Parts: sequence; structure tokens; C-alpha cells
Amino acid sequence: LSDHDEAERAWSWVLRLQPDDGWSWMGRAAYLERQGQLSEASAAYETAARLLPTESAPKEALARLSAAPK
Repeated sequence: LSDHDEAERAWSWVLRLQPDDGWSWMGRAAYLERQGQLSEASAAYETAARLLPTESAPKEALARLSAAPK
């Protein structure tokens, strides 16, 4: 398996174990963003924002993605 495949499997495993952990969603979103999968990253950041309503990090990441050139 490629490193990308391994990372995808690892994030899937983490989120299966802790589906309500907003920081895990932040990690997955950051990974997806680095991979250029911006639509998927945005969805993961939105989940993180819902799970972490008092944290600014997911909202800032969403703002950054929405401001990025398409």
C-alpha cells in the first residue's frame, strides 16, 4: 500500500473509534487539505466545527479554504 492508502486507513480507523472527537476530525481534515482534497477537507472541517462549537480552529480552517483560489 502507498503512504496515502495507509494514512487513509489510519484516519478511518481513528474516526471509527472516536467518531465524536472533533480534534480527530481536524486531523483528518488537515491531512485531506495537504493532499489537495479540498472538498473532502471542507466536509471534515465542518464536522469538526459542529463537534467543537467553542473552538475557533475549525472555523478558521473553513474560512481559509473558502478564500483559497478555486
